[in-house]
Amino acid sequence: MAPKMTPVIALRNILRDLLCQFRMHGALWRRLGFVLSYYRSYANHRRRGLSQADSRLEALGEMARLGLSSRIVRVRLPNGAQAEVDLSTASFLAKELLIDLEYGRLPQFRPHPGQTVVDVGAHQGLFTLDSALRVGPSGHVVSIEASPKNARLLEQNIFLNGLSHVKAIHTAAGDSPREDILHETNLASGGHSLSRQLIAGEREKRTPRQVRVDTLDHILELAGFNRADLIKIDVEGFCLNVLKGATKTLASRPRLVMEVEGGAEEIAKVREHVEALGYRVVAFNAILYAEV
Repeated sequence: MAPKMTPVIALRNILRDLLCQFRMHGALWRRLGFVLSYYRSYANHRRRGLSQADSRLEALGEMARLGLSSRIVRVRLPNGAQAEVDLSTASFLAKELLIDLEYGRLPQFRPHPGQTVVDVGAHQGLFTLDSALRVGPSGHVVSIEASPKNARLLEQNIFLNGLSHVKAIHTAAGDSPREDILHETNLASGGHSLSRQLIAGEREKRTPRQVRVDTLDHILELAGFNRADLIKIDVEGFCLNVLKGATKTLASRPRLVMEVEGGAEEIAKVREHVEALGYRVVAFNAILYAEV
């Protein structure tokens, strides 16, 4: 359970988010301004009596309406890679993935030289770029992204860094080959979802976009890979579907890092599924680490 948000904790979080901006280069004042604007909006909604979760959504909505979240900036990341990403990603997500190591809290789940890493839900490429640097030219990274806008930035960032050992694939991963609807959100570029269950009851009106879905087994086969060492999955409530379409891939027992949206019930379903395959699971809130 997350700790109660006291004024001291809130101030500490704000200061840390601001200080982390100095760990990157490029668009510094825009990033600092975005962080301050977000927290100002968040605080206003908290004073009105909204919950932490609702205040966060309202603040994200305000940033989107002002046209700030989607503004593209070029930054040099803490690992030295260059990236063209939206301002929200540069201001917050880069810290979570590259400084806080959200997907690498356990050292054995961080990519190592020579490994093959699969990034399912690659977004604009932050984890992909970091993995590519860690595995080196003797390794491989396969990056899978369904959103056309995110996929374009992903491919641009691979090109910017000259990463010939990274392969970007513009499709969605799921439990069967088909056409499906990606429900795009205006709040954050990383919040698009194929899960109707996840978005049920939302107040936000999402934009439907038809996308191609394929199984992870088939995606990797077409890309020329028959195994993986590490698979990271962050697909906004669609994790179980991805796993069901990865039977052959999981037979080689890759380590799994999964961010599972949808609450405790969905986390339990994903955990039960991988444990039935012989995996041991360690959970950090909604992020599951699984290995045999």
